[in-house]
Amino acid sequence: MRSLVTGLVMLVDLLKSHDTRVLAAACAVIGILAKEPENLAILTDYDIVQRLSSLVHTSNSDLQAHLSRAIGSCCLLERNCHTFGRLDVVLPISKYIHSNSDLVKQNVTFALHGLSGDATNCVAMESCGVVPFLMETIASRDPDVQEASAGCLANIRKIALNARRLK
Repeated sequence: MRSLVTGLVMLVDLLKSHDTRVLAAACAVIGILAKEPENLAILTDYDIVQRLSSLVHTSNSDLQAHLSRAIGSCCLLERNCHTFGRLDVVLPISKYIHSNSDLVKQNVTFALHGLSGDATNCVAMESCGVVPFLMETIASRDPDVQEASAGCLANIRKIALNARRLK
């Protein structure tokens, strides 16, 4: 167990690199490992959310793609989803929908779906104009992309209905 924790800490430390290839590779691994609750808990304890949040302003499409997947996986822990929102990740991630890369567009649906677990993030996403993008990606040939798009739209819709009820 100690070796696993040490390895995850080293992985988080790779996010301090200035090499975008290293950052993209680390994010790709995080996107996979964070799907396991035990791994995600350890990564969260070592500030994975803050480290990933610091990378969202990149223009590198490989990093955008893998970062999006990593953020989506880290949102499996509800408090991470809220923290990403507090760290202003929604707007920069929402801009990825305009990428020319199909991989970025696919993976940003997972990030948006994960982030949509928090009501404040849903409001921010709607104001950033992600709904038309999600309406397009819901027709994807990839069933996982369809599911992520539909889940995100459902979460945004629930927030919009609740807001109307409160008015």
